[in-house]
Parts: sequence; C-alpha cells; structure tokens
Amino acid sequence: KKQQIYDFQQFLLTSKPKRKETLSNKTINMIIIHLQKLFNVAMKEGLSYENPCNQIDKLKVQKKEIDFWTLDEFTTFISHIDKNKPFLKVFYQFAFFTGMRAGEMIALTWSDIDFYNQTVRINKSAKLINGNYVTTTPKTESSNRYITINSKITAMLKKWQEIQPKLLIDNFQNIDSDKLLVFQYSEKHPSSDYYSKQIKKIIVKNNLNLKPIRLHDFRHSHVALLIHNNEKNTTIKERLGHSSITTTIDTYGHLYPNSQKSMSDKFDNYDIFEL
Repeated sequence: KKQQIYDFQQFLLTSKPKRKETLSNKTINMIIIHLQKLFNVAMKEGLSYENPCNQIDKLKVQKKEIDFWTLDEFTTFISHIDKNKPFLKVFYQFAFFTGMRAGEMIALTWSDIDFYNQTVRINKSAKLINGNYVTTTPKTESSNRYITINSKITAMLKKWQEIQPKLLIDNFQNIDSDKLLVFQYSEKHPSSDYYSKQIKKIIVKNNLNLKPIRLHDFRHSHVALLIHNNEKNTTIKERLGHSSITTTIDTYGHLYPNSQKSMSDKFDNYDIFEL
C-alpha cells in the first residue's frame, strides 16, 4: 500500500547503516525506483494489481555544483606531467577531449579505435568488484555509441600504441603485447583510482595554481568546452551517451550563463519598439 511505501521511505531517511551515516535523498530515491521496478514485474506476473511506488513523491535532491577546468587550466596541468609517464598525458588529454566516463576509458581495447575513420567504439565499461576489474555492459543502452576524435588525438594515440608495448615489456613481466588495453600502464588492468589520484599529485608536486578536480570532472570540462564552442544540446547528448536530452540539460544547463541575455539581445534587431 501507498502508506507502507511512504513509511519505508521515512524509515530510510532516519536509519543509519553500518557506515554510521544517514542515506542521502538521492540514494533513497534510487531504492524506491528499484522497488518500483519490482512491483512492475509483479504486476506483469499477476502477483499485484497496482504499484504503490507510483504514488510516492521523490525526495528533493540538492544539485551539486559542477567543477571543471577551462582549456587554459587544462593546458597548464598537462604541460607539467612527467615525460617518463606518457600514459598519463595520453589518458588525460583523451578524457578532456572526448568526455568519456572513466570506466569506459579503462575498458577500451585497441580494436575499439578506428584510426582511419577517427572514431571510438564505446560498448563496455570496467568496474572494480571485490578487488578485481570486471568488464560490464555500458550504463544505459544509449551509452553504446561511437564518438569521433580529432586528428591530433588520433595521431597521439597511434604514437602511444607504438611505444606502449616496449615501455611495459621493459618494466614488467608477463606482458602480452597482443592483449593490451589502450590505457594500460602495467601488467595489471588500468585503474581509474590511480589516474584519479595522480591529478592532485601533479598539482601539488608542481605547485600549480589550479583547483584539484575529480577524474569525472574531466567529463564536465569537456561539456563546458563544447558549450563554449556553441555545440547543440543534441550533439552533446549523443557524445556523452545520455539517454535523454533532459538529462543533459538538467546536468549542464547552468553552464549556459549568457544564453538568456544573448536571446533577449536579438530582439533589438526588431525595429518596432516605441512609446
């Protein structure tokens, strides 16, 4: 019944799991959504005649302010990367100029890169489960996609593909050069956590006047760059692999600071205003 689902929602709001922190509204909303899906299945199987979750309002979720780097900030960062770690330079440039999710990037194989057509096939993601990376299907159906890359990124990847086997074979044992992942830097599966931690280390080591950002914020930085270049919402949606344009606008709409002003300024072209 509706009241039971509501009581359950309120219980989640006040309960404290083992980690001794109350659940966030976003997490509680996701729990109710999964429960809603279970009731939908029950209805299809004739085990229930209604879905009480449909009558429960979602809890309000406060939007977090998105952090990102401008092109100038990213240029400062990338110019201070250790030359002995070319994989870092390749990874961060690829992240900044493709907007791919970290899990999608560390799952890439060289067969996913089409050098001739300058495209990248995204059809899998890597997740850390019980201490090991496991390749899974993408986040959503729309996450299965092809994206284009520019000529300089393509050339950089080609150069990295050439030097990667020797770099790894010289430093590690048990390297199978025929099965290397694109962003592999050791005998183990590439770690998104490693790439994430290196961001702050590079900033601190070089005493850079940059705000530290998360690895996922490279995705936000890419979107900010696309918006700065006046790319269409639909283009951004397709590139990011969002399931709907609403997701894109809800997440990044505030990055269009002058869109209303530029729109209203166009009205000045109409020669009809008089008193």
